[in-house]
Amino acid sequence: MIGRNRSRTIVWLCPLLALTLSACSGSGGSTSGVGTAAISDDERSTRDRIAAVRTVWDDAEAEARPTGAVRESLKRIIWKRGEAPLLRLAAYDALLLDEANIADTRNMSRLLLPTETEWEMIERIARESIDRGWQDLAPAFVRSWSREVDEPPDSERPERDAIAQLFPDRAVEDSVFAVFLGDVPGPALRERDRADAWTLLARIDPDGARTTQLVRGSSARPNNPEAAEILDDLRAAASTFGTVPRSTPQLQAIRRLRASSNRAWWSEASSVYASRGFAQPDGISLRHAPAVMHASRHRPGLLDANDAELIRIIDAHQRSAQMHGRDTSDSGVGVRDELVARQREPLGRGDLLVCAVLIDAVTDPAFVAEMFRLADIDHEDRSTEHGGILVGETSGAISPRHHPPRANQRFRDDRFVASTQMLEAGDTAIAHFHLQVQDHKNRTFAGPSAGDIEYARTHDRVCAVATFIDKNTLNFDVYGPDGWAIDLGELKRPDADQP
Repeated sequence: MIGRNRSRTIVWLCPLLALTLSACSGSGGSTSGVGTAAISDDERSTRDRIAAVRTVWDDAEAEARPTGAVRESLKRIIWKRGEAPLLRLAAYDALLLDEANIADTRNMSRLLLPTETEWEMIERIARESIDRGWQDLAPAFVRSWSREVDEPPDSERPERDAIAQLFPDRAVEDSVFAVFLGDVPGPALRERDRADAWTLLARIDPDGARTTQLVRGSSARPNNPEAAEILDDLRAAASTFGTVPRSTPQLQAIRRLRASSNRAWWSEASSVYASRGFAQPDGISLRHAPAVMHASRHRPGLLDANDAELIRIIDAHQRSAQMHGRDTSDSGVGVRDELVARQREPLGRGDLLVCAVLIDAVTDPAFVAEMFRLADIDHEDRSTEHGGILVGETSGAISPRHHPPRANQRFRDDRFVASTQMLEAGDTAIAHFHLQVQDHKNRTFAGPSAGDIEYARTHDRVCAVATFIDKNTLNFDVYGPDGWAIDLGELKRPDADQP
């Protein structure tokens, strides 16, 4: 952890390198008389280049203040990520001695942090920011912290410590929320700053409880008009669905749903949720709204059913279905785990409702015929997987809507990338879906992969995947962001005589 009162004395890193005194003082011939070019000379050893930093800086100080050329030479070293970390730190420490230009060093620190990968540099900037009270660097620390790493854990990240000590009178989550709203000193917040703040907030507040409290309890209206609109949208989501979006894509979806073009949809959803008393603690949240509305219009009995009754509906369907599980060596979900009665964690009411609604789809001949039509298109296209959204029609049917990846999103035949158009159209869809039909005999890959589950988590959507078992058979699985999967069994090609 970073100490709040640690000295800002520059030690020139000589002890870290176990350099000799003569090397640090510039004697020995290798560094005497060198100019700024020596600092950038990657033919020299790191030891000599660090000594050159000291020599050039001493020369500049002797002239009363460092020249612009010296500063720019040091800044180039700092920005060059391939340089030795100790050399970059030596250059940064040298700039910190230049109090006359500390504002420029501060601004460079703000720009450097979001993409910096060396922990020593991040901690050095964090320590200096704490000691100097650079609160305006909070968005940069948030952006840096928003990047997930294996080590160290979030509780030990230097960015966290910096934010905690820069704003000691409030919880870290509250400070990140303030960054999200732009309620911190410094330059105007950019969209990327706001997106990364929300991503981080979702990670450090995994159940969303504190974030929801902050949204509901925030009485102030941000000065920034966009931030004020976002806060209004979040308050509406918390009021209607009892929760707030858990990732940046979810936040974007909320904003689209609250736009004037979807005003009627939002009003109907709010009315249905209010009349039914649905709320997040009951397991029905925003991702279930399209299925809730479809059931309200066409299958009201499903909304009256409790968890146990919904489980019985799904279980009865599964008992009569032929199912196929993914090979668990592929980090997928095995067939035994795709039984509703064997879920490690009970599914919430909303997820059960979506599965029950989609039973209507897989037993509808028109839906099955369209899924095979799309599967055949995908099978012939070796550039990508295909997919789309499952939409509730005014007639009561559920239809697949095809949204193939754009030309620049086609990477390989076993990967599906949702287009922006699909994500926007999918805001009011019952589920997103994709196909796994590279080969007609694809039984090993039946069901969602780990990557598919991650997609569902990122977008907070219930999703589906159809996989070729043979030319005339697709297996249909539904899955959600919490890692569950429910196998709804085989779809058979209409009028097919044999595989």
